[in-house]
Formats: sequence, structure tokens, C-alpha cells
Amino acid sequence: MNSLAPPGVTEPGVTEGKGGIFEETIPPEDRARYREVFTKARDARVDHVDFDLSVGVKIPSSIPIAPIPAEIVEIEPQVYSFDYFVSGDKVVIVDPQSLEIAAIFTV
Repeated sequence: MNSLAPPGVTEPGVTEGKGGIFEETIPPEDRARYREVFTKARDARVDHVDFDLSVGVKIPSSIPIAPIPAEIVEIEPQVYSFDYFVSGDKVVIVDPQSLEIAAIFTV
């Protein structure tokens, strides 16, 4: 599966945008794996955000982010340089250099 595309690349199910990578849907066969991996990490959980959860939005530096788990990088190698946090049922992929949201998906 290759559901997250690098900037400038579009594939079926992937939309290009200013945030870099977008992911519209996770195939059902991978959803349980993503949910398990992302929700077990406690250091990147945010209970409440007071900013817009949208691609391209710069997050506050006070938001805890963590490297993408190795299990996800195995499935999606192009996200190795991104970080993430979880808010509710949303996984938010963040560019650690700019702190801009690169992708958001529901698990």
C-alpha cells in the first residue's frame, strides 16, 4: 500500500496540497493496524487543541509530537521524516521542521 504521497505526487486516493502529503482514506485492511500502532503511543496524545486541525496549519510548539512509529514507516516509507500526534480519533502528521500539519486521518 502507498496511501501517502510525497509532495507533488498524486496517486489514486491521494490529493496534493500545500501541506505536502495528504491521505484521504486508509484501506480497511490497514485501518486496524494503524489504529493499534498510533493509539498505543501515549507520549504524543493531545486531549484538547485550541487551533484548527487542518492541513497547512502551523501547530503551537507546546504540542507534544513524536516520530512516526517504525511499524508505520514500514508500510509508508515516505513518512519517515515526519512526526505525529493523536487528538481524539485523529492522527495528525506534522512536519517537524515547520510544525505544519501535513496530513490528518481518522483511525
